[in-house]
Amino acid sequence: MTVVGKDRPGIIAKVTAFLFRRRSNLEDISMTVLEGELAMSLMVRLPFAQVKDIQKELLSFEKIWKLTFFWKNLPAAPAQKLKQPPRSNKFIISALGLDKMGIVYHISRVLSRFNLNITDLNSRILTYAKKPVYALVLEVDIPISFSIPRLKRRLDSLRRKLRLDISLKRVEEVAF
Repeated sequence: MTVVGKDRPGIIAKVTAFLFRRRSNLEDISMTVLEGELAMSLMVRLPFAQVKDIQKELLSFEKIWKLTFFWKNLPAAPAQKLKQPPRSNKFIISALGLDKMGIVYHISRVLSRFNLNITDLNSRILTYAKKPVYALVLEVDIPISFSIPRLKRRLDSLRRKLRLDISLKRVEEVAF
């Protein structure tokens, strides 16, 4: 499910309370505010018998809550094996520098050419001064067998071309 609308306090509480009361499980959620607009994506496991009713009820709340809801039914996910060894490592790529067109394009093109998957992306202009500063943070899955020095060389070339600070750091596993 995706929720969009003008940002204000309480939206997450309203949406998650609605889902909780209908015995729905939130399996994954991501939310951000873009230029004052909230954009939230949720992976929700709904009781099958209630799916249509829940969707109708959400449509009735669109005008009241001043939000728009979209959903897509997904096939049931296969049971995940516990303690499965990772086939890839997570890395963070960050870029910082004067804002210019094409930063996301150039970096994502390099990753795409190496067939590396971006799993999260955040960017924003940090200052709107005479020379705006742009920040980009990407989370990337990199196969264990992939040549990290090869990627570093390509990012370093891009760093010089775009005149940005670009870094690549491995994310350490966190155990619960």
